[in-house]
Amino acid sequence: MYAIVLIGNKQYKVSEGESILVDKLLKNDGEELVIESVLMINKESESIIGNPSIKNAKVIAEVTTQTKGPKVISFKRRRKKGYKKTRGHRTELTELKIKKIQVE
Repeated sequence: MYAIVLIGNKQYKVSEGESILVDKLLKNDGEELVIESVLMINKESESIIGNPSIKNAKVIAEVTTQTKGPKVISFKRRRKKGYKKTRGHRTELTELKIKKIQVE
């Protein structure tokens, strides 16, 4: 069984026991997060599709860690002028462990 949920304007395919990385959430490690914007649930024999989300469905997750993603480098250069500029950043991420998918 898996579900497609909306977290921070991005869609993620999740299943029970799985860990996912999402954009930074303002939660502490060990806190429980209830995701109520469930777009689709697929069971063994049937699929439930929301319009836009499924009522009475939620996904319960636990915040495991707050981390940073890989470094992304941005490089600008002008030919023949000697102009070079390098910038970089690391996106802050939150790791979630999916505990339960509930449908009522």
